Amino acid sequence: MWFSPWRRILRGRSGDTKPSGLRAGTKFVEEDTGVEYTYDPVMLDWKKKVAPYSTIVCKDGSTVWAEDASGKTIASGEADVDDASVIQSAINNGGKVFISAGKYIADNIEINNPVIIEGAGRVTAIYGKGDNYIFIIGQNGSYDMYNVLSKVVIRDMTVGGQKTQMVPGVIDAAYTDHLQIENLYIPYVYESAIFLRDWQEFTQIRNVRVFGSSSSFCGINAHDGYFLYVNNFQACAAKGQGTGIYLKGMGDLKFEQIGLSSLNTCIVCLSTKINVDTIWIENAYYGFYVKYGYGGIVKGLHCAGGVDTLEYYELTDYRIQFIPTYKTKMSGVATFSGDGTTTDFLIGAHGLYTTDPEKIIVRITPVSSDAIDASPCVGYVDLANNSRIRVKFSNPPASGSENVKIIWEAEVRTY
Repeated sequence: MWFSPWRRILRGRSGDTKPSGLRAGTKFVEEDTGVEYTYDPVMLDWKKKVAPYSTIVCKDGSTVWAEDASGKTIASGEADVDDASVIQSAINNGGKVFISAGKYIADNIEINNPVIIEGAGRVTAIYGKGDNYIFIIGQNGSYDMYNVLSKVVIRDMTVGGQKTQMVPGVIDAAYTDHLQIENLYIPYVYESAIFLRDWQEFTQIRNVRVFGSSSSFCGINAHDGYFLYVNNFQACAAKGQGTGIYLKGMGDLKFEQIGLSSLNTCIVCLSTKINVDTIWIENAYYGFYVKYGYGGIVKGLHCAGGVDTLEYYELTDYRIQFIPTYKTKMSGVATFSGDGTTTDFLIGAHGLYTTDPEKIIVRITPVSSDAIDASPCVGYVDLANNSRIRVKFSNPPASGSENVKIIWEAEVRTY
C-alpha cells in the first residue's frame, strides 16, 4: 500500500486493511478491482463508491465478459463467438448497461425490459453478422396500451455493419413507449437502419448518422405511431440509392436539423401533423414528397443538385412557411466593353440549383454612365445554355474598354 499526501489517495488491493483517522475526502482505490472508497471522519468508516452502471461488458483479446456493479461476473465467453450472449445477459440484468470500448460481433439481441445501453462513444463498436438486426426491441408487446415496452435507451456507440459484411439494419422496434436513440454512428446498412413499427409513441432520435448502400436502404422507416421527434439526423447512401426517411401512418412528428444526401428519395411522408424545421438535401433525385396529410408546417428546406424541392398532394391545412432552396438566389457584378453596335452581352453562369428558364428571374441594374445611357436593359436565361444568363440593352452602349458595368441578380421563383 502506498499513499499520496498531495492527492490524499491511498492505493492497494482488495484484501488490504484500510486505515482510520484520516481527513475527510481521503480515497482508497483497489487497483486490482478498480473499486473506490472515500473516508468519512464522522462515521469513522469508508464509503464505497457506487458504480455508475448496473452491468459492464468488457472484452480483451480472447474473452468477453459482463460484471454487475459489485464486480461479480454474470456471464463470460469466447471473444467474437459469445459477444451476443454476454451482451444479452447484461441487458437481461436491467438498469444501466455500459459496454466498454472494443469491437463486438453480435446481432439478434432482444430487449424486452426497460434498460439503458450506453457505450464509450464511437470506440464502442457492435457489428452484426449480416443476417439479422442487431437490437430487437419490444417484440413481445401488443397494441394494448398497457402492454408496451417503455423507457429503453441506446446511446453513444458505433453499431451497424462493416464494408465486407453489411447488415439489414440496427434497431427493429415494435410496441414501444419513450424509446430514445442517441449519439449513434450506423454504417453499412442495406435495409432500414432504424425500423419503428407496430405502434410506438414518444420516440426520440438525436445525433444519429447513417450510411447505407442499396436501393432498398432507408435511414428511418416508421409506421403506425405518434409523437416522433428527430433532431440532428444525417443519412447518405452510395450511388444515390435508397430513402432517407419514410413515414407512413404516423402522427405528430417533429424534425429539426436534418441532413440527407446521395439518396434516391430524401423524405416520403404519408402521415399527419409533421413539423419540419431546417432540412438540408443534396445530390438526390427527389426531395420532400408529402401526401394525404393535414396540419403540417414545412420551413427551412434547403436543396441542391437539381433536387425537386417539394412535391405534395391532397393536403389539408398545411402551412408552407418558408422553403428556401440551396442557391435559390445569386448576384454579382459584370463589366463589358462596348463597341457602339452590340446590344446583347453574356454575363456567365447563374449558379442556381435549377436551369429551367421558366423558374428563373433575372434582374439587371445598370451602374456605369454608358450602361445607364444604353438602358433600359433586360436580363434573361441564355436559350443556348440554360446554366448561363445574358443582358440585352435597348441601345448599343458606346465604344470603350470595360465601360459597361451592371449589377445582376438571378433568383428561382417561388410562385
